[in-house]
Amino acid sequence: MQKFFWTYVGGRVPLHLREDFCGTALISAEWLRSDSRRTAVGVDLDIEALTWGLENNVQKIGADAYSRICLFRGNVLHSLTSAKCIKSALLGSENYKSLRETEDNSGSVIDDDEADLVKKLEISEHVRDYCRRKESSFPAADIVCAFNYSCCCLQSRSELVLYFKQAWNAISEKGGIFVMDLYGGTSSEHALKLRRRYEDFMVS
Repeated sequence: MQKFFWTYVGGRVPLHLREDFCGTALISAEWLRSDSRRTAVGVDLDIEALTWGLENNVQKIGADAYSRICLFRGNVLHSLTSAKCIKSALLGSENYKSLRETEDNSGSVIDDDEADLVKKLEISEHVRDYCRRKESSFPAADIVCAFNYSCCCLQSRSELVLYFKQAWNAISEKGGIFVMDLYGGTSSEHALKLRRRYEDFMVS
């Protein structure tokens, strides 16, 4: 993505990424790892994927990463003002784990369901204030990306146009790029059979 940025925009190092359909935010995490000046915003509807990404992909980078990323549970077709930020200063600690787990009387651990998790993340004023502060402080994106063929989930022209408008609005006025992948070609319209050779493979 950096190569494309330098090719089509140039003039500066891209530092600010927005990853739509981010899932576990692996791309955002690697973006932060590559340069300590970089920031990232991720958007996805799946709260489980987002929290897993924060606990695993982002945590591996170190505590500094939490100050440079903000993940939102929301629809990429809408503004972030309608999304739920799940970034908090508690991330990376045992306190955050308690947001996802409770103990019953027998001492065994019970995973909260999605509704309970969202509720617990939203009721903390500290979390909400932190998210609002981070959202307003993050600069516009140098790069907006939507990978894993996620745009193919948008089945109507109106949805695609709406999403492209949101992506356009997220890009910095100084210039930036939008990167996505597509699945297509004539072979994508038919059922295919692929023949592969495996060594030491037996059918019982």
